[in-house]
Amino acid sequence: ASGGARRLPGGSGLGAQSGRGSPAPAAMDEERALYIVRAGEAGAIERVLRDYSDKHRATFKFESTDEDKRKSDSHQFRVMAAVLRHCLLIVGPTEDKTEELHSNAVNLLSNVPVSCLDVLICPLTHEETAQEATTVDELPSNKTAEKETVLKNNTMVYNGMNMEAIHVLLNFMEKRIDKGSSYREGLTPVLSLLTECSRAHRNIRKFLKDQVLPPLRDVTNRPEVGSTVRNKLVRLMTHVDLGVKQIAAEFLFVLCKERVDSLLKYTGYGNAAGL
Repeated sequence: ASGGARRLPGGSGLGAQSGRGSPAPAAMDEERALYIVRAGEAGAIERVLRDYSDKHRATFKFESTDEDKRKSDSHQFRVMAAVLRHCLLIVGPTEDKTEELHSNAVNLLSNVPVSCLDVLICPLTHEETAQEATTVDELPSNKTAEKETVLKNNTMVYNGMNMEAIHVLLNFMEKRIDKGSSYREGLTPVLSLLTECSRAHRNIRKFLKDQVLPPLRDVTNRPEVGSTVRNKLVRLMTHVDLGVKQIAAEFLFVLCKERVDSLLKYTGYGNAAGL
């Protein structure tokens, strides 16, 4: 399947040992999960995610004040986020299976400390950098504007970082909006995840702003009219469900660097009234 299993970015320490003996239980869980992710079998991955969620009750807290324990916890969360990144890049045998897999990954990522979610993006590999350079170099030297367009339209890359997992989350969010029902259960988790990622990680916020709030070109139609992601999110700002309304507005607000004037420019006074 396209977007199949890829290596973990930057190494994940999956070979961590417990003393000199056999691998620690957590390391064994990680190795098992990574093996299944690399195998790319969607059903097995879903079972691993459910097992992991049940085992940890899908709630994770830094409860220890011990520095070594905090570092160990942080490492485990980052490994978990890296494995879930692979899950986001996997395509299942059917569209429904893929969506179910991505939904499970979103639910688990929502419980990972936001400081550990930077592993969802990673620097381009040498191969990816070379491929991008080759694509640009294939254009004639006098086609400067076309070269800039190629780089700008590469929606998987931002500032030298591979943003593929974030792009998958954005597409997943838009599909949930298009469904038009069960917003609280189906949409708010991924919207909340993208909001917190954007608030904590500058590259993610700037990438998402480019995708969701590109420079305004059409000022004749109202912000809620149209089929772009921005139009859809602006329409949610007047949704009857207060929770859905607030999380949609908060996401756009964070993308605007929490500046009211910028939010009003993209959403209009009427849609932002009462927030």
